[in-house]
Formats: sequence, structure tokens, C-alpha cells
Amino acid sequence: FYVTPNDSDMRIYIIESAEKMTVQAQNALLLSLEEPPSFVMFLLLTADSAKLLETIRSRAQTIRMEVFDSQKTASYLESTERGKKEKQKNPEKFYAAVSASGGALGYAEELLFSDERSSEAISVRNTAVEFVNLICSENSAGMFEFVNSEFPKNSESIREVLILSEYAVRDILTLKKCRKSKLIFYVDKETPENIANKISALKLTQLYSCIMETILKLEGNISSKSCMTELVLQSYKILTGR
Repeated sequence: FYVTPNDSDMRIYIIESAEKMTVQAQNALLLSLEEPPSFVMFLLLTADSAKLLETIRSRAQTIRMEVFDSQKTASYLESTERGKKEKQKNPEKFYAAVSASGGALGYAEELLFSDERSSEAISVRNTAVEFVNLICSENSAGMFEFVNSEFPKNSESIREVLILSEYAVRDILTLKKCRKSKLIFYVDKETPENIANKISALKLTQLYSCIMETILKLEGNISSKSCMTELVLQSYKILTGR
């Protein structure tokens, strides 16, 4: 940290996934973080600042970053010649990258420009769209059939579908509350607005919570089959009150 910069006035250290630092590592960083040289700046990137020690948090300014909405993500991808060509050549691939990125621009680029990731993104997005349409209906038989026949079989892939489904339900819920809301998953407002008009905000909130709980259960290595069965049953119960 005390090596002076060669080409600029500042030396910047970026620590990604800072919440993964052990207690010992955070304590080792503490003194340098508290009294760094005048030419040093630290950026601690984390998805969960609560996992950092209080002594670390008290010595750092917290800057919360929001994800980009789908329109800004699409505009960013279209701002390059390569992105424009991809959209013209394969719009499904383009919009799948927008939706599956969750508002992360770098991830959107990776999904769009990698053929292997693109086909995966299209499949996951299409599965999430159909799944959300079904759980927002009262067709329990259709939900079970879809989960058994069309859903991926391994827990990690199921989790990816559910994360996108969570984004989708979030869009529907925010549109229910405010028609001017910005979307993360859907590119246009017609589909989520149609669903929002049929379901109360309370039920949408409960569906959102069910999906989040299922994701956490999958991360805890609970059987994917039992997790999805419970999610379908809970969704049907929420919508019908039965």
C-alpha cells in the first residue's frame, strides 16, 4: 500500500466480494484502511455490507449502487456497433441478454457476445417467463406439468430460473404500485401490466416472498423436487385462498 504510484496521483485498490474476507483478513486491513497514505484509495465491493465487521464499516463511506433498468441495459448494448448487429441478427438473443443480466451491464455483454451463454440465457429466460405466467394463474395442474417436464433438473439451473422469475414478479409488483416504474426483467410493460391488473399487490408480494424462500432453500441443498413442489402448492394457495 505504501508504494507510490508511477503514472497518476492515486493508487486504487479494488477488493471484490469483500464480504468473503475472513475476520483475520478484515482486521489485517483495518489499520491501512483507517490511516492510508494520501495517495491510496480503497474500494470494497460487496453484495452484503452487513457481513463486514462494524470496525470496517465505520471507517468507510457506503455508496449503494442500483442496477440498471432493462431500457438502459438495452440502450447500452445498442451503443456499440457489435451490439446493434446482434440485435438485428437475433433479437431474441439480444433481449434474453437484457432480461437475464438483472441490470448488470458487464454480465449483459457476456451473455450477448458469448454464443454458449446466449443460448443458455434464452432458454432460462423463456422458462422464467412461462413459469411466472403459470404461477400467476390458478392452473395448478399446468404448473406441476411445466415444472416436471420443462424445468431444468439440477439445483443450480433451477435457481437461475427462479432468480429471473423473482425479477419478473418484482417488475409486476412495482407496476402495480406505480405505472411509471422502471423494469429490470421485462423490456416492455404490456405483459407485466396485464398480470398486474389481475392480481392484488398483497398476493404478488406473497408470491415474491415464496420465490425468494425457495431460492434460499435450494442454496441450503434442500431437495429441488420438494422445493418446487412446495412452491407450486404455496403459489396456488396464495392465489385461490384454498
